[in-house]
Amino acid sequence: MKKAAAIFTIAMGVMMLGSWSFLFLTNQFPEARTLPLQTGYLLTAEFLTRGCLIAAGYGILTRRSWALPLILVALGELIYCTIRFAGELGQGGSLPG
Repeated sequence: MKKAAAIFTIAMGVMMLGSWSFLFLTNQFPEARTLPLQTGYLLTAEFLTRGCLIAAGYGILTRRSWALPLILVALGELIYCTIRFAGELGQGGSLPG
């Protein structure tokens, strides 16, 4: 179970990097120009979350003592970033359907 959680957290961290890279490289995140301060806060939160997810996954796989508390923090950050970003998309009119 711990190995699955570790792989999940590492994969989520890598996918967060990939999705933000894709959005910026293809100019699909126009809020970066119109709302630079909010975008900076969002990217900071995402960067910290990504780092914690990858570090926690590595720590779990290598059986470090600090890994279990960190994975709990990292998953909490992931929930926060998911809800915040979904809210921003919803406010911008990007609703499914």
